[in-house]
Amino acid sequence: MESLNLLFTCPHGGEDILSNPALLRNRHNYPPSCKNCESFEKDSDLRTMELTTSVANKISILSGREVPTQIALINRDYIDFNRQVECAIEPSNDMTAENNYYEYHKGILDVIKKMHLQNENSFKFLFDIHGTGRTKVEDCGGQVHPIDIIIGTDQGRSIHALNEFDPNAFWGDKGLINLLKSKDKKVWPAEPNQDSDSRILDGGYTIKTFGSSRLFEGLVAIQCEVIPEHRLDPQKRELFANIMSECIWNFIEPFI
Repeated sequence: MESLNLLFTCPHGGEDILSNPALLRNRHNYPPSCKNCESFEKDSDLRTMELTTSVANKISILSGREVPTQIALINRDYIDFNRQVECAIEPSNDMTAENNYYEYHKGILDVIKKMHLQNENSFKFLFDIHGTGRTKVEDCGGQVHPIDIIIGTDQGRSIHALNEFDPNAFWGDKGLINLLKSKDKKVWPAEPNQDSDSRILDGGYTIKTFGSSRLFEGLVAIQCEVIPEHRLDPQKRELFANIMSECIWNFIEPFI
């Protein structure tokens, strides 16, 4: 089966552990380059692997094509695959964590290269799937917004190629956010002017590294953070996966 120009990544939610306890990440031992990094809670991404797999499988059915995934299996206590390497692992002479980190990101790059060779002139899409412990977001004016999902685009930089092609592609009626809103899902940011309020929530290492024209022209990278209600319960997770898959497919289908 031919592959779709679409990749789902999932850096957290893995349950495998590394045998060397010295590789457990010491959250008080961040290097100077990571001193401003947001701390993480190990349970905030539970069941993101299952959600990612479900969404990818459903889009494969909708499109009739294979949808690649790159899913990290190692627990976040040992490796945070969505950070720079010096912040992601505990310094050690044991290279197991570092090797796994680079293998994960090489896997992403390999899929992107394959998509590019398959059709270098069409858009390619990467969706990085996360969980969030948040259920609401407070904007810069102090107003609180309940959420189902947070969408991150690195302040628009990771979708630059798509916006250059069509300024209405992302925020128009057939854009991802309005498609999700049409399914009665509460999205942050809900409006373009809210983008500037969401810098902390606006995407991590993966979409910043691979997004838009940084490596390959026409690569569009989007981070999705889903609240616990739509991840932890299997039935609710499948319902949300149905909505996510339909909205993502309807969003990307005109461009691939």
